[in-house]
Amino acid sequence: MEETREKINRKTSGKTNGQPRVLPLILAAVLGVFCITPATASAEGKAGAMESETIKARGGIMAAGDIAAMPNAAEASAAEASAAAAAPRVAVAVIDSGVDEDNPLIDYSKIFHAKSYVDGETSCDDKIGHGTAIVGIIQEYAPDVFIAPLMYYTAYASGVPRNGGVPAICKAIYDAVDNYKCKIINISSGIISESDELKTAIDYAESKGVIVISAVGNDNKTAPGRVFYPAAYDTVIGVGAIDAQKVIAGFSQRNKSVMTVMYGVDIKVPGIKNGERYTTVSGTSYAAAALCGIAAGIAEEYPDITPAQLRNLIKSSSQDLGVPGYDIAYGYGVPDIEALKVNLRLLTRP
Repeated sequence: MEETREKINRKTSGKTNGQPRVLPLILAAVLGVFCITPATASAEGKAGAMESETIKARGGIMAAGDIAAMPNAAEASAAEASAAAAAPRVAVAVIDSGVDEDNPLIDYSKIFHAKSYVDGETSCDDKIGHGTAIVGIIQEYAPDVFIAPLMYYTAYASGVPRNGGVPAICKAIYDAVDNYKCKIINISSGIISESDELKTAIDYAESKGVIVISAVGNDNKTAPGRVFYPAAYDTVIGVGAIDAQKVIAGFSQRNKSVMTVMYGVDIKVPGIKNGERYTTVSGTSYAAAALCGIAAGIAEEYPDITPAQLRNLIKSSSQDLGVPGYDIAYGYGVPDIEALKVNLRLLTRP
């Protein structure tokens, strides 16, 4: 795979975007790509040529910083292959809205291979705030894991969304697996109808031993029967949201896509507005990111864990909530960290 690697676009006029905001709801008849935020936001987008962003290599790890642009595709391909070979054993792909390029709450020494899949957009600077929030949560749970922010949607300065759609998500999945050797993929978004293209990409990740975690959606109050993909696929760990009292959030979808739940109400995350360090958000997106952080910590201890093993580990190591046993609101419950540790040792015992 050849991608043209471009120099990161640093803003010189300051940020014009504010806190993470809900994008206009634009659900297409066939394609409804959405960003799960406190209220579900959807935007149809056009898939096109994939442009990539280069970030500086430090000690073999791609970290945020200044770098000269690669002069041609051949050199870019060779450099990408070399970087992939040097990639950490446990890395997480965050397929989202990019990451804020200059944020004191993000550890950029653990960020590598930021890349845009939006037609004509070479910068991965987060103009929405969602991707930055996801990265911040994962780093809070697993500070040593490396993260590849793969941007499939962004916004114009006006706030109008720009979205690469399902083809961009799928391309990011294949790159995360093949080029960046990620062990875990976090997709805190989804579509409202099944897609053969997306299903094939998800199945490919499973076949390569890559864990996929996704949010189940925030439309329970307005569309309780709605199901989102990829969370609804059997091999994906679908995550719902609970509050601090372990009560299911009113917005969290309740269907068979829910495998587990994590805290996703009134969560403090890194903000992207100038002068504001944190913003408070709610949504299954953030619950999925928390579960992703836990999964990353498990993978650090046991890098060879398979997706099926992790799914079984979560099922057998969660505190049951709601009605006894599995239910469509809480899934198997909220992961119990101590039980996870005990069962992980049993799993890894020779």
